[in-house]
Amino acid sequence: PLVYFLKFLDLFLAGWVIEKIIIFCLFFLIGYLAFKFLPLPKKHYINYWGALFYTVNPFVYERFLAGHWLVLFGYAFLPPFIHYLIKFFKDPSLKAGFWLFGWLVLINIFSLHVFVMAFFILIFYLIVVLARNLILKNNLKTRPLLKNFAMPLAIFLIISSYWLAP
Repeated sequence: PLVYFLKFLDLFLAGWVIEKIIIFCLFFLIGYLAFKFLPLPKKHYINYWGALFYTVNPFVYERFLAGHWLVLFGYAFLPPFIHYLIKFFKDPSLKAGFWLFGWLVLINIFSLHVFVMAFFILIFYLIVVLARNLILKNNLKTRPLLKNFAMPLAIFLIISSYWLAP
């Protein structure tokens, strides 16, 4: 999908303009999404400092210089993914599940490397929450969790299977 979008933009804009737009959007998204979605308190402007350190660090610098812009786009989408991961497991609603897997789809479109890390985080967190519910014998929370996890997962698998059919 990303290649088709870039080819569409190439019909209207020069390549160097598209490149500048991508660079601007990349750093804007890294900073803004970290500012908005990192689970940091608003006290003493900690969220501003957190977004600044999330944007300006050796990892971003190295990936940018190496030309790994798609990895950085996946990196930019991690804070909303973590935000909705925490939100989903606190209150397992279907809406939060769709938001969670929506951000996972975006990560998957841009960077397979970051997607694998995010997917492992999701599975590990799910196993920990299910084990905690089984140990505490809290079946009232386990059923809605699994039900509201299964439908967005199925839709995620359907949407993410675009690369199987050429």
